[in-house]
Amino acid sequence: MPEVRAAGKALLSSPPRRYLDRMAPDDDISIPGLKFPSPYQAARERAEEFRRLSPKDRMHAIVDMIRTCDIFVARAPRRDVIDRLFLRREEEWLSIQKELFRNASQSSSSS
Repeated sequence: MPEVRAAGKALLSSPPRRYLDRMAPDDDISIPGLKFPSPYQAARERAEEFRRLSPKDRMHAIVDMIRTCDIFVARAPRRDVIDRLFLRREEEWLSIQKELFRNASQSSSSS
């Protein structure tokens, strides 16, 4: 068991993203005594399952995923931060739209 703890500690000490970036696409994540499938292989399998669905079932899967995300956001402990970020992005998008329309109207009036 000590080697499992040491391997787990090593995994937790570095950000998982860095660990995954060093992996080859088909490498499995293994800790002595434990083996996890490659995240790339798991994603590939999920994508293949999704492609086999009918268009109607694909839409249902997408809607279910969106609903699940909405539930997670609604129950998030830092919901206020999520709301502020969303509002900030919405304000940025509105200002971009206003600028685009302003530029479009100026270019059409000068023509």
